[in-house]
Amino acid sequence: MTQLAEVQNLTVPRSPAPVDDPALTSLIGRLARGPEVNVGARAPLLRLLQSTAASNAGHMFLEDCCRDFPGDAAAIRTVWNTGLLAAFLAEAAEPGLIDFDQRLGLLRVPGDALREALRQTDWATVEGELPHLNLTQDIRYDVALSFATEERPYVEPLFEALVRLGYAVFYDFNEQDRLLGVNIDEFLEDVFVRQSRFVAVVLSNAFGLRRSHCFEAEILQGKVPRQRLLPIYETAHSCSPFDSLFHHGYLWLNSTEDLATQAGKHAEIISKKIAHAVLDARHGQR
Repeated sequence: MTQLAEVQNLTVPRSPAPVDDPALTSLIGRLARGPEVNVGARAPLLRLLQSTAASNAGHMFLEDCCRDFPGDAAAIRTVWNTGLLAAFLAEAAEPGLIDFDQRLGLLRVPGDALREALRQTDWATVEGELPHLNLTQDIRYDVALSFATEERPYVEPLFEALVRLGYAVFYDFNEQDRLLGVNIDEFLEDVFVRQSRFVAVVLSNAFGLRRSHCFEAEILQGKVPRQRLLPIYETAHSCSPFDSLFHHGYLWLNSTEDLATQAGKHAEIISKKIAHAVLDARHGQR
């Protein structure tokens, strides 16, 4: 065979044809945006799509995505653990386009067309179309919750409301796998001081009765700047070392009224606080 014939017989790999399907483009945008549109909200679904696009396997374990985007790991695990991810995907995408295994934390994209559309997506453009989202990787939690165990009936719906609004929240019950076997004091200090934008502390008569509460109080008062503390006072609260925070803005919690309703209202207020902080940070970077 001549050299020319050899060249003619070479198989040149072809680039995949551009995916021009408005329905798939719209689906990707809808999934990336997520269920809520709040300033400063996180983008766990966007991160999952980006990780899946970078993978040639057509599937993505959520823990692998957490390693790809460590700053959004808390948000990714939260929407997984709470079932919000499974519920949203079931509603937003037609069956067979995207499958999610809740037990394994495994996202599958079985269809070739959607897999190729994800690979060809200009993610910088997608991010630019979602200016409300918090896409920074420097802060793991938008807000951490500090409270006495007795206040869990209020804190649980507060956590759920904040998560539904799209924020990454530190709540001990959602982090039991990370807390297991570690030094709790060191872990909490790192969360409160370095990993959280704000710390919402529920100040009731029960707060401070245990050694762990006293340690948290020392961290919050000695190492967390006042402007990052969001006090929530129980109306029957008596004197405490945190009384100096009365000179700052705070929220009231009435234990005799419906706790879930109050938690929802407080979550909306905290959401606005987070949004202002995110916008201020963006303006400061310009």
